[in-house]
Amino acid sequence: MSKIGRWWVAAAGILTLGGVVYRFGISLHTIVNLPVVGILVLAAIHDLEQKIIPDWLTLPGLAWVFAVGLLPGIERIGEAMLGAVVCGGVLLLFALVS
Repeated sequence: MSKIGRWWVAAAGILTLGGVVYRFGISLHTIVNLPVVGILVLAAIHDLEQKIIPDWLTLPGLAWVFAVGLLPGIERIGEAMLGAVVCGGVLLLFALVS
């Protein structure tokens, strides 16, 4: 990936991070969502450069989402598990088809 491509992804990531702060303000939701957005930006850059998103990047993100789902005031572990099953199922389907 060229340096220009990295700049575009980084700029999109910064705008997304800014959108999270704008949407939630400085709150628990902001603290919870900023690491997830950061991981997504890193995943996008790595995917564009290497054509793969490594487990060392996705597994901590998955653990973070499940851990946050257990926090009082968030209580979305069911949504996190459903999202993991649906997204994982779609990716499994693509892997089986290809």
